Amino acid sequence: LDIAERMEGDMIAARSTVAGEGDDVSGTVRIGAPDGFGVAFLAKRLGALTALHRELTIQLVPVPRSFSLSRREADIAITVERPT
Repeated sequence: LDIAERMEGDMIAARSTVAGEGDDVSGTVRIGAPDGFGVAFLAKRLGALTALHRELTIQLVPVPRSFSLSRREADIAITVERPT
C-alpha cells in the first residue's frame, strides 16, 4: 500500500508539472536534430514552447548522421537511426 500511495503522489506531482502548475520552466536546453527536420518541423513548434515559457532558451543544433550524447554536444538528440 505504501508503494501505491507514493506512486499516486508522484503521479499527482507529474500532472501538476505538465499542466504548468508549480515551478516555472527556465534554463537552456540544446536539442540536436538532423538539419532538415530541425528547420522544417521543430523550429516553429519550439517557438510556441518558448512563448509559453519565457525563461526557457532552446538551442537547435544540427547534428551529423552519427551523433553521441556522451560528447555533450546536446542535451536531447533526435535521430533517424538507432542510438549507439
